[in-house]
Order: sequence, then structure tokens, then C-alpha cells
Amino acid sequence: MTWYSGLALLVAASIAGQAVAQLPPGYWDVDRSQPLLDRTLEITLAPDLASLEDSELRAVQRLLEAGAILHRMYEAQKHDQAPYAFEALNELVTIDSPTALDNLQRLFRLFRGPIATTLDNERLAFLPVSPESPGKAVYPEGISALEVENFMARGLNTGDILGDRSVVRRATLRNLRQDIGSLQDYPVLGTLHPGLGERLARLVQNPDPNVLYAVPYSVAWAPSVVRIYDLLREASDLMQATDADFAAYLRLRAHD
Repeated sequence: MTWYSGLALLVAASIAGQAVAQLPPGYWDVDRSQPLLDRTLEITLAPDLASLEDSELRAVQRLLEAGAILHRMYEAQKHDQAPYAFEALNELVTIDSPTALDNLQRLFRLFRGPIATTLDNERLAFLPVSPESPGKAVYPEGISALEVENFMARGLNTGDILGDRSVVRRATLRNLRQDIGSLQDYPVLGTLHPGLGERLARLVQNPDPNVLYAVPYSVAWAPSVVRIYDLLREASDLMQATDADFAAYLRLRAHD
């Protein structure tokens, strides 16, 4: 054996050692994922963009980026471990199971998160995450409807607990500091939600995990929402010259 062939074997062995020979525990193999995918149909939308102006193409790029952020927010609302599970899945290197890995990525896109509805109509995790919670990630983990009802019966003014665009949290010091920090980092949110800062300031003086409070999506996911706002405003500006009505529509959506 020559020195360079021996070196090549060492390099190959090193690469193989860094890869995962099979999927780790908690990841569905092909036998579990393929039957579900065989029952699905994927449609690819590929419109011809050749007729668009340069400004319109740049507006499309902003809208696609905003859509991707909204999609990740939706996944996080359905399961609080979705962002980390998705990142871990994409970083997983396999030698023996490339098809299994591809299947799991497709399932994640299909079900918008790590929980699938099986052919037996069961909701099961296909990645190593905790079981699905009835309150998804917009209510505290493990909370029951009875606890929410009992808390509301106490008549405490801690925000719109049942709001359509609200996230309910326990009034722990960590949660309160996080939300107060978001209001401090993005002062415009305090203007859009008058009274929220004062309410959080009162709660942080006496944190209590048995107390529930609600914050709007824009505070719960402040960096993402502010970025979406900027992208929609930029897209609106880019569209102003060629389609003023659509530009106005985008400005309105930025303020939703």
C-alpha cells in the first residue's frame, strides 16, 4: 500500500466516523415514514417570472422571506420544540439512511412540524420531541382547560387569555423578564399594545407560576414580527411604481 492510498483510507474512515450510520432513537425509519408519504401528492408551483420588472422581482424576494418567517412561527406555535427539531434534522448526517432522512424532511414540511397524523388517525411524533400538547405552544405545557377556567373565574386582569392572537404564559420571573425585554427592545410594540408594559411590570413584582397572563404574537415572537413588518414595507415600496393598489395592500398587511 502506498502512503497516499493509506492516507486516503484514513480520511475516509475519519469522515465515516463523523457521520451517523443509522438514524438515532426517536427518528422514524423508512418503514414508518414511507407508507404515509405514499398517500400524499406533492404539487410544485413554478410560475414564469420573466415578465416581472426588477423591482417586482425584489418585492417577490421580500415576500418569500416574510412567508418563510411566518411559516416558522406557525410551526413554533404548534410545538415549542419544532424549531430545534427542524435544525437538528437538517444537521443530521447519515450514510445508511439518506432516504429515511429525506422522508422525515418531507413529513416535517407536510405536517408543519414534528407531529404527524398517521394512517390510523393517530397524532404521533416522528422526531425525538415531547408528545403533542392540547394547548400546542400557545398555552403553558401541561395546562388543563379546567385550570384556565378557574383562573378566569377569579377575574384577574392579565390580558386576553382567550385571544385569537395571544400566547398564554405562567407568570414566572423568566417569562416576565423575556416579555418585558421584548417591549424594551422594540418600543413600537408598547405603543401598539397600550397598558401591556404596565401590566407586566406589576406582575414581575410578585412572580407566581399559578398566575396566567397573555401577550400578543407580536411580543411573543417580537424579532420575527418586526422583521416581517420591515419586509412587507420594503416590498410595498418596491411595488409602488408598478402597482400602487398592491403596494397599499402590503402596507396595510404590515400593520396587521
